Amino acid sequence: MQQILDLIKQDPLRLTVLEQVRRLDLPQCYVAAGFVRNLVWDHLHNKPIATP
Repeated sequence: MQQILDLIKQDPLRLTVLEQVRRLDLPQCYVAAGFVRNLVWDHLHNKPIATP
């Protein structure tokens, strides 16, 4: 789990998304699983460009 958190902390775009979700404080707002899955996949496969 710590490795995933470290990956997220190193990704400025994902940090911005999470900060905005928190700031907006919308009752039914969520971030889907692909948000993390794509980050891990890209890291494991050394992708230079993030998977959308």
